[in-house]
Amino acid sequence: MPFENGQMAHSPGQGAEMVVAAYSQDDNIIVSWGVTAPFHYDKFLVRWDRGDLNIGQVTVDSYVDRDRGFYAIPVSAKGRYRVVVEGCDGTVGGSRCRQGWTVPVFVDHEAPLPRGFCENGVPSGAMGQRWAYVGGREGPMGCPAGGAREVAGGEAMSFAHGEIVHSPAQGPDMAVAVYQQGRTLHADWGDTRPFHYDRFLVRWDLDGRNVGQTDIDADTYAKSWSGHWSTPVGKPGRYTVIVEGCDGRTLRSSSCKQKWTVPASVQVSFPEVVPPQDCPIRPVTKLLLDRWVMTGAKAGPLGCPTGDEREVADGRFMPFEHGSVVTSPRQGTNMTVAAYQRGVDVVVEWGDAYPFMYDHFLVRVSRGGRDLGQVKVDPDDDVKERWGTRVFRPRHYEDKDEDDPIVDSVGMYSVVVEGCDGGGLGKDPCLQGWTVPAQVPYVAKGDLDFSAIPVPRTAAEAYGVSPVRRAGVERTYLEERVRIAAAHLACPAPMPLEVYNNEDGFVTTALAKLYLHHDEGFSDAPRRCEGIRFTLRTEVNNALRLQTIKSNAGTESGFPCKREGEYDVALKGYVLMYYAFERLLDPDVRYRLLHLLNKRGPHDTDDDTICGVLNVDESENHRLLIESSRYLTNQLLARTDSSARYDNERNGMNTFMLKWLQSFLRGDFIEYNARPYQRYSLAAIQNLYDLADDKRVRLAAQMVLDYVSAKYAVSANDGRRDSPFRRLTTDWHPDLFHSQSDALRDRMLAYFGPPAVLTELDPPGFVPASSAGEIMLAGISGYRPPDLIADLVVNHDHRNFFQRFSHAGIEAYSATPDFLITAGGAHSRPAYRVVGRGRSVDTGTVVPTTLMPTGHLVSTEQMIRIATWLNNGCVAPGFACGAGVVIPESYLRTPGCSIVRGQWVFVDAATAACTGGDRGFYVAARKAASDKEIAFFEAVPKAVIAGVPLADFAARTLERNEKRTFGLAGSRYAKWDGTEVVFARDTGSAQVTWWNHSVVSTGVPSIDRVPWSARVGGTGPLAACTIVNSRGRTGYVTVDNPALGTRLTLDFTRAIAPARTEGRGP
Repeated sequence: MPFENGQMAHSPGQGAEMVVAAYSQDDNIIVSWGVTAPFHYDKFLVRWDRGDLNIGQVTVDSYVDRDRGFYAIPVSAKGRYRVVVEGCDGTVGGSRCRQGWTVPVFVDHEAPLPRGFCENGVPSGAMGQRWAYVGGREGPMGCPAGGAREVAGGEAMSFAHGEIVHSPAQGPDMAVAVYQQGRTLHADWGDTRPFHYDRFLVRWDLDGRNVGQTDIDADTYAKSWSGHWSTPVGKPGRYTVIVEGCDGRTLRSSSCKQKWTVPASVQVSFPEVVPPQDCPIRPVTKLLLDRWVMTGAKAGPLGCPTGDEREVADGRFMPFEHGSVVTSPRQGTNMTVAAYQRGVDVVVEWGDAYPFMYDHFLVRVSRGGRDLGQVKVDPDDDVKERWGTRVFRPRHYEDKDEDDPIVDSVGMYSVVVEGCDGGGLGKDPCLQGWTVPAQVPYVAKGDLDFSAIPVPRTAAEAYGVSPVRRAGVERTYLEERVRIAAAHLACPAPMPLEVYNNEDGFVTTALAKLYLHHDEGFSDAPRRCEGIRFTLRTEVNNALRLQTIKSNAGTESGFPCKREGEYDVALKGYVLMYYAFERLLDPDVRYRLLHLLNKRGPHDTDDDTICGVLNVDESENHRLLIESSRYLTNQLLARTDSSARYDNERNGMNTFMLKWLQSFLRGDFIEYNARPYQRYSLAAIQNLYDLADDKRVRLAAQMVLDYVSAKYAVSANDGRRDSPFRRLTTDWHPDLFHSQSDALRDRMLAYFGPPAVLTELDPPGFVPASSAGEIMLAGISGYRPPDLIADLVVNHDHRNFFQRFSHAGIEAYSATPDFLITAGGAHSRPAYRVVGRGRSVDTGTVVPTTLMPTGHLVSTEQMIRIATWLNNGCVAPGFACGAGVVIPESYLRTPGCSIVRGQWVFVDAATAACTGGDRGFYVAARKAASDKEIAFFEAVPKAVIAGVPLADFAARTLERNEKRTFGLAGSRYAKWDGTEVVFARDTGSAQVTWWNHSVVSTGVPSIDRVPWSARVGGTGPLAACTIVNSRGRTGYVTVDNPALGTRLTLDFTRAIAPARTEGRGP
């Protein structure tokens, strides 16, 4: 039976109910068949012809059932296709396909051309298909500049930004597209069928002279008929590209029978940069002006000058918005050095060193007078150089050189360059020495524009309706935040080609594209990314059709437990795609997803460990991803299979999940506050809340999310959080909006952003791009923190509390409307044991004990703090003690804002002359004279100070405390409010090499009567004091908002009967 886009045929020879269907969809012909009963097969063959020419045949033996299946045939050429299917059984001697080929079905296929008008018409045939493939009118090539013309061996057509040639000798539908995109040259080719190749050679010339040739391998395990290549280009001119397909993996064993294609060319040009007239200050010295213009002037990464150029030792210096430029004539008559921040990178450019030429350069970086290291830059071993560029990437980026200095923290960096000769043994001569230093004021960067969203001060404002209507539809501020994050993730990048080794990036991008396509209310959201041919929905469907399972669920590890892992990260995204966006997924894609969801049935204890006989515990976050995906996959399979295997009640998964979720309200997470893994754990629990059919499991997941939200409310201030954490010790960063800082902050930005402190990011009011994924995932969910918790987060006037947590580690927080004090935590033992021991990166990490001002400062290095290298639970209301107090210079440099009296330092961070803000505090700090003393500070809120001059504050504090000693045991400090804090250093810890600072008595009876130990493994309740409290470790937790007089009760004392109530407080 024919249909608009394909055909169906009944083929009873392969089964009484066997039907084959094929239809055209985008660049694919989708083939569906089944059911073959009474026959069942080990595999299927799918064959397709165009006219009298066989185009391809594949064996489909995975991601299908034994009696039915789907297969997507990628095709790019227009024509009438004939498709047949055959079921086969494997035997020792080969395959038997007894029932033969099915009745054929026919499809008239033509890939849809992009929309839009072109004055010179649009190309047709193979060139039209290739133009459509790279985006058509909206793509990088733009519209045709003229009609098709005959050339030797084929035909060609010029476009606004490139050229496409038809080269039939390499395949009747073979076309090569060449185009310029920015400063990059691209080539895109296909379809070479009936020829298939192991690899392609790409050769390119500039103005008739060869400048390069490279190999592009096809898939490691398969031959290919198309490809893409790109290279940066630095010189203008006419670039010509040819492509050759070859069989064989090495030069000695290669055969390139179809030879080189017809050449395709593009005229590469770069726009002239004219110095802008709208910068208030411009460079005067020509060398400084030329270097600024070379980087793009105002529109470039340096931005406008921020001060006049000035003479410095051996040269001239000029500051810019994002860096500086210097002249350094001692290293060359025209030598300049530009250093600037570009996104999160720091870039250094230098030259011209003439008359000197060097074998290599050294680039040295320092910060605050401290040398961070140097790197050797040698672009070409055989050529002497006069110019150079070096990019310093932040830590944890995969392409960062591990030997590079770490350049990614807020502060002023200084960079110098030195040219050197030689490269052999001994010291290389660097006769001209180091250049004049260039400086980079590194700032936290923002990418998501939240500047138009008002800072919420109440729960109603956080969740309220935006006055901006989109397509006439009301939207909440939360939806606005999520839309901004999703748009950043969805475009302009296309879908990644493969989930393997990019699990998180693949599923996050796919979810962002589906989210934007799904919400009809956002009709202004892009339905396709600029320069990409297909809609967002089609992009995702096409990418999912290609995915296979190439790794294991769970941890990836090396020797002695070598295994490919992380597939569970893909599973949690696949599950969410299926449930949340089922109607946007094509039938064959839904079918494939069900087969990609390979964790199913009852709990499998094999997933609790890795490494076979060594029996290494699987990590908590991986287990949560695996088991939540298994649970939700079972629900999907139970739609069509009523067996006990997929019934979560009968197979034990309901009870298993309930008991596990209960454990988090009894003792918190094994990986408490983990970086970066907490976000994986919460994604799994969020999936259960949104998608579980069992009401108890859904409620239990909500209760855990409530507990985590409450913890955030008491441990964060104005979008910043720096809590102690367990795993990974290497992932702490002083900048509180850095990609390696707390990930829970990103999730909460969806609900409560933007915080006022975002004005200190660049640009003001923008959120870092690294936050986008968590913001979007939180927005896709139906979970919202309760109003009483939201109020504690955003309403600073209600933030008067003291809070403690005791689990595998310790946490303590003291808050007023003006500040938050966070305890450093403890070095808890490794989360998991490996052969009786554990990894150091899996231990509990002690962070600085910080005094975090409300609405101000984005790095702990800008804050008053206590050293990180000792266990520290020593926090009382408005007070903290520890090994040593650090008071940043910014608090001391303004005259009249600080007083120093020996070991005592008093700071005014309250008056307008010292802070310029509405909120603030005074600080009394005493530094330790030796390791036999304990350092401490007290912070007194602005409202309590009530206009007392700093000198009087200092005098009265000294009057009560100056004659006291502050040794290791039983130290007493008289606070401003008259209470006394007793604190000590415990040197009798079981952890012999670590000292524990703790508060013996806060001076507040309601706090002191609650059992508490600042030592790891201490007894007492999970949570205690003002906001979050628990009945021991039973699973009964309450969350109070004293200002509102409301309470949330989470009763998880019985695993199979979780209960949650909201109401009036005590």
